[in-house]
Amino acid sequence: MKGGQQEANRINRYLRTLGLELFKLTRRPPEDDKDADKGPYWIVELVPCPDARPVPKGLHMHREKQARRATKPDEHRARLARTMMADVAAYHVQALMNEMRGNYCAATLELEGSLLRTLFNHARNRWWWPEPLRNPAVGLDMPEIDNKRQRVLTNAEWALIVEALQHAKKRRYILPALALLLDTTMRSSELLLTAHWQDVDMARCILKSKQPKRVAARCR
Repeated sequence: MKGGQQEANRINRYLRTLGLELFKLTRRPPEDDKDADKGPYWIVELVPCPDARPVPKGLHMHREKQARRATKPDEHRARLARTMMADVAAYHVQALMNEMRGNYCAATLELEGSLLRTLFNHARNRWWWPEPLRNPAVGLDMPEIDNKRQRVLTNAEWALIVEALQHAKKRRYILPALALLLDTTMRSSELLLTAHWQDVDMARCILKSKQPKRVAARCR
């Protein structure tokens, strides 16, 4: 699945609480998968739970802010992780959602709830577990998701971006990549995962795609 890495990170929060092995995802090279054009695929393995997570240089303040925000929700995740699945009730999951509500957007809460709903559905439909009788992650009081996007980059903002990236010699492809995304409105995954140089028609200034209808509409 496209969001496999984010999904693994959410699962690992619960596994890390118990000191269990964690999921590690590695992107499979496209040449190893005959269906690579359908989307990214992952090699999944279990690795030992480290004592501490390494923090990349320059991200310490950001990680500290994330840790402070996640302190209370992680306490609720720890309680859920240590509770037998048959004993988990809706109010346990609702308590986690309530704690997350003030610090995370509605979409993040929905993803967390979806993860738990999938777990309990899998236990009932695949493992034939009779308990709990009702999926405790269903019917929760959740904030409404508003995915409307009205934000448009202004010319002044684009000029600032260009000025900032003109001197990025080690990352010289960032600026033309952003310009391409801005002009075509293509998804970043299309540019980074599925676009190849052989798809570029230099004479006609066209980037071919496996989704011709969408590209044609943009090119007009």
